[in-house]
Formats: sequence, C-alpha cells, structure tokens
Amino acid sequence: MAFPTIWKEFGFKFAMLVIATSDVTHPNASCPNDIDTDARLQEGTTARVDFVPSCSDNVDTGILATCNATSQSEFPVGVTTVTCSCEDLSKNTDECSFIVKVKDVTHPNASCPNDVDTDARLQEGTTARVDFVTSCSDNIDTGIQASCNATSQSEFPVGVTTVTCSCEDLSQNTDECSFTITVKDVTHPNASCPNDIDTDARLQEGTTARVDFVVSCSNNVDTGIQATCNATSQSEFPVGVTTVTCSCEDLSKNTDECSFIVKVKDVTHPTASCPNDIDTDARLQEGTTARVDFVTSCSDNVDTGIQASCNATSQSEFPVGVTTVNCSCEDLSQNTDGCSFTITVKDVTHPNASCPNDVDTDARLQEGTTARVDFVTTCSDNIDAGIQAACNATSQSEFPVGVTTVTCSCEDLSQNTDECSFTITVKDVTHPNASCPNDIDTDARLQEGTTARVDFVVSCSNNVDTGIQATCNATSQSEFPVGVTTVTCSCEDLSKNTDECSFIVKVKDVTHPTASCPNDIDTDARLQEGTTARVDFVTSCSDNVDTGIQAVCNATSQSEFPVGVTTVNCCCEDLSKNTDGCSFTITVKDVTHPTASCPNDVDTDARLQEGTTARVGFVTSCSDNIDTGIQASCNATSQSEFPVGVTTVTCSCEDLSQNTDGCSFTITVKDVTHPNASCPNDIDTDARLQEGTTARVDFVTSCSDNIDIGIQATCNATSQSEFPVGITTVTCFCEDLSQNTDECSFIVKVKGYFE
Repeated sequence: MAFPTIWKEFGFKFAMLVIATSDVTHPNASCPNDIDTDARLQEGTTARVDFVPSCSDNVDTGILATCNATSQSEFPVGVTTVTCSCEDLSKNTDECSFIVKVKDVTHPNASCPNDVDTDARLQEGTTARVDFVTSCSDNIDTGIQASCNATSQSEFPVGVTTVTCSCEDLSQNTDECSFTITVKDVTHPNASCPNDIDTDARLQEGTTARVDFVVSCSNNVDTGIQATCNATSQSEFPVGVTTVTCSCEDLSKNTDECSFIVKVKDVTHPTASCPNDIDTDARLQEGTTARVDFVTSCSDNVDTGIQASCNATSQSEFPVGVTTVNCSCEDLSQNTDGCSFTITVKDVTHPNASCPNDVDTDARLQEGTTARVDFVTTCSDNIDAGIQAACNATSQSEFPVGVTTVTCSCEDLSQNTDECSFTITVKDVTHPNASCPNDIDTDARLQEGTTARVDFVVSCSNNVDTGIQATCNATSQSEFPVGVTTVTCSCEDLSKNTDECSFIVKVKDVTHPTASCPNDIDTDARLQEGTTARVDFVTSCSDNVDTGIQAVCNATSQSEFPVGVTTVNCCCEDLSKNTDGCSFTITVKDVTHPTASCPNDVDTDARLQEGTTARVGFVTSCSDNIDTGIQASCNATSQSEFPVGVTTVTCSCEDLSQNTDGCSFTITVKDVTHPNASCPNDIDTDARLQEGTTARVDFVTSCSDNIDIGIQATCNATSQSEFPVGITTVTCFCEDLSQNTDECSFIVKVKGYFE
C-alpha cells in the first residue's frame, strides 16, 4: 500500500516537468523463454521457479516489469502462462509472456494387502477363492486404479502365488506392490488297505506264513504317495492275529491311515509223549491196587504249556491186572496227537489165615485128663475166594491137659501164603479175685504241671492159694501224665488161673497256654485306591502239654485293614480249656494324595473402575479317597477383582494325613476401554511465509488411557509445520497397547496476506 502512494507523488511531480514534450514510444518488454521444470515442493505438487523479465525504453530508464506471477514463487503442476508488462513514464506500455510448465514427477503409491494364507476348499480341495483389495493414491491425480496379474474373487491353486499390482498416474509415473497368496492343501489323502487275510503257517515247521498284500495312497493334489506300514508285503507273519497298520502322508503333511488283519493258522499237530509200559506191585487197600507215578508231555512248534489229557491221572490207584492208559494232546488251534502205555499191577499180598483165640478149658473127660474142643479156622484173600485152611489138628478132637499148639496154613492162586496158630490149654479154671480201687481224679503239679504222683492199693484173693500178689502196669507213688491212664492189674494162682481188674487215673491239666502276638505294625494303604492295606502277621500258642494249638484272632493274616488303628485280639485255648490271650495294633497310614481340580483358563473383559479390573467367579474342588469336606486353598478368591493382564491362580489340597495335590489356571483380563484423544480448538492464523502463502502453526495433541501411559498421538500433520492458505483438517489418532483406539480433529485456517 506504501509503494503506490510514493509512485503517485513522484509521477505527479515528473509530469509537471515534462508537460511540454510528449513521449509516444512504448518501451520494450522482454520475457524469458518458456520454462520446463519438475514439481518438488509439497509432496511434488509445485515447483519454485526463478525468472527475470526486463523493460527497456528509449527515453526512460529503470522501468520495472510487472508480471502476474513473481520469480521464486511456487507454480502448480501443469502449464501456467506468465504475462509481464512494462509502462514508461509517458504511459506507453508493452507486454510479453512465457509459459512455466511444471511436470508431475512424483510416482503414485501402490497399496497391496498383507500376504494371504488360506485353505483349499473348491474342486476337492485344489483351489481357494480369495478376496483382496488393492489401491492407488497420488498427490495429484484421483481415481487411479491398480492393475494386477490376478483379480480378487478368482480361484488360486494350492501353493504360493505372487500377485503383482501396478499404479500409473496421468503423467506416466508408476509404482507397484506385490503380495503372496498361499493356498494350503488341507484335504487328507485316502489310504486303501486289503481285506483281512487268513492263511496257514508253512515255514519254519509251521510257525510263520509269507503274506503278499498291496496298500495304496490316493490324493487330490499330490501324486506318487507311498504308504508306510508296520509290516511289509512278502514278510513272514507268525501264527496268530497280526494287525497291519498303514499310513499315507501328502506333501502338506495331511495324513490318513487304514489297517487290516493277517491271521496265520497253526496246522501242525503237537507231539504226545507217553512213558514205557509200567510193571508194579499192589500195595494199597489190602493189596488190591497200586499208586502209580507217571509223566506224559506235549510238545508243539507254536504253543507252550500244553498239558496231556489222559483217561487216568498220575498218582491214582490202579487195580491188579493190566490197565491201558490213553493220552491226547491238543494245541490252541485244535491240532491233536495221542499215545498210550500199559500199567500191570501184580498181586503180592498173602492171604490172611485166621485162627481162633487160644482156648482155655476145663478138663472134664476121663477124670479130667482131656477136653473135646471145637474151633474154626478160615482163609481170606483180597482177590481169590474159597481158600481152605490146612491145620495139624481137627476140630472136635480130644486135647490132653496142658498146652497144645494148633498150626494152620493158607495159599492163594498166586502162591502167596499165610499161617496162624493157637493153643488149646486144658486147665484148672477157678480163677483168683483181683480187687482195684475206684477211679482217681487229681491235678497235675509236677514238671510245670505235666504229671501227678498217685497212691493206690490193689489186692488178690484165691479160694486155694494164699499170698498172691497183684501185677499192675503202673506202681503206686509213680508219676502219671496229664490225661487218662488206665491202670490194669492181674492175679495168677499156682494153676495159672488169673483174674484182673482196672481203674482210671485222670490227671487234669490246670496250666494255661502262652499266647504270642507280633509287635504293633505300621504300614501304608495300597488297595482300593489307597483305603486299605493287606497285612501279614503270625500269632502262636505254646503249651506244656498240648501241641498244635492255634490262636484264634478277631482278624486274619493277609486280610485288608482300613486306614486308621485296628486292635487285633488273639486267644489260645488248650484241650483242657485253659486259656491265654494277647493283642497288638495295626496302623494303616493314608499315603494317597487328594485330587485338586481347577477350572479351565478364564478370558474376560475389564469392566470395573474405568475398565482396569474384572470380577471373576470360579470354582475349585478337592476330592480324596478317604477324607471328605477338604477345601482348596488358593492364592486368590472367587468373585475378587483381577487386574488387566494375566494372573495365575494356584490352588492346593491337603487331606487329614497331610497328603497334598495342586493345580493352577490363568485369568486373562482384557483391556477393552479405548484411550482418549485430545486435540486443540480450531486455529485461525495469517500467512506469513513465501509472500503470504503459508503459516507455521504450533499445536499440542495428547492421548490419555486408564491403563497404558506414554501413548503418543499420530496426526496427519505435525506441529511447527507450514500450513497453506485455506482450511486444513488435522486428524489425530491414539491407540493403546491393547489396540483400543480413539481419534480427534481440528481445523487450521490460514488467511492470505492481502485478505
């Protein structure tokens, strides 16, 4: 505004000086040649151009050219015509013009998606239809479309395909990008096995069979896949059932498997082995049978432990004569073999000759010099019947006073013999009289209570002889053992006539036995999930008289005892009802730990206190094979507040026997509260730089978050940068560490210098 005022004043004075002479020659305006340059400034949208126009005049000097653009100003991309004019002091004018052509040399920006991974779904899993978006951005041109070597929504084959896209602006500046589409083969191959195979063992004495089979793999993508089996075709398979499992794996590690059974039958019979024929003597049951030991066996090329089955068993009784024993062997495949042998039992038992008891009789005949005596002798045999005895005297004959010995003999059909004899005594038959005391009862006192000393008197009386003394099998004042002893006494006169009597001496056992128990027993529970323990123990009874006394207890050795303390009471009783007892304890300890049960890991969102914590409920439990009501102890409680992040909750269980178990789980609280983006108010300012075309603007933006600190705002313009004349919207973006976002914006309005 100051320059035009000065010019008016100066021009007026100059006009007054030259008013007498008129200058009618226009000056000469000179412009530079047309200018071609590249855009450099503001992301390649303008170019700063230097140029010098000049004015020459035949009269006036110092004339300056006035142009519609100034040197050193920014020219936009495209063609700008600069027109300059010269005016001398006489208002004579001239003008010239030139072109400033600013070329766009900034390439556009091609944008491709990230590499894509997907699974093949179409056409039996060989291709995948893939969506993708590519774009082109340019600092000048709009609506540029990317050109790619593949289109979105097309089918891509299994494998890796590189998609390349290019962008070209109207000035033929280009850019390109690329990304890969990886289509994974997720279709498993098909494993094909033969049907189950049945065959007979032929090789190695019938223990194996060579089996042919074919297994194949088919796949919708890969070819030439080979099956891998746990057995190979043409290999030897043992007798029995073998499961062959085969698997197929394609180049993408997709797998399939199949299986079949190879059943090899055992068709080789076993070998039965019998002993040689056996000859033996009858011994048992009066010589009618013999107990015979023998061993038979079965051998087989496949099966072991086969036992022979016979029509008679070893150690059994065989009768006199010949017995044929037949044995057979059968293996697990029902193949059989047999053998036999004979057992000959010989009769070596003599018959039994039976004579009557010795005969005592009175002489009656011929003034008492003889007596007629009847007697019967017999022969018995365990096998032969009808054998008669042969004697040296016959029944009903007269025997003289005194003693006559009669001898008889028997012979069976096997020439086994026996004989017997008896005496016939013809005597005076008036016997004396033997007198014994009554039965005696007493207690054992001597030698630890095993005997008792007993006094008694026995006498003999006779109608003829005097001074006869009794003879007894025990003497008065001798020691009698515990129990019942029969004392027998006899009297004999001078004619050998006798009499006897007897009485009982009963000595009672009054000494108790001794019961013996083991020491107290401590052990661990092992059976039924650790609730009982099988305990061995030995108790015994000793007695000064009786042997073989067994202790009777309220529990038996080898029985199961529960966890805790059990008192075992035992008692010993001898044959005389004398008793003794003992006891011991069995303590079974619980050594089985409880089972701690925790929930699965918990994922939840923070809700409380501006989204910094989450209240989480959970249930933990303890189970035990013995104790009930055990509570889990955890380092955090259900329904408490958990902070954002991962918290490991550890719990433990302890039963009443201090056996423990533990478990843990994680509680992940996610931050779902977005940060707060803060922008300044809209800014109005004046252009100052480059003749008033831009303004440098300071501003402050910030991000606040309830959890994360130090978050920086990202804006599409920076503080202290140059803003062009006009309205610019500044947008700022905040993102916390959990990818929660917020944004804000404000306007920077730059006014031109001449506005």
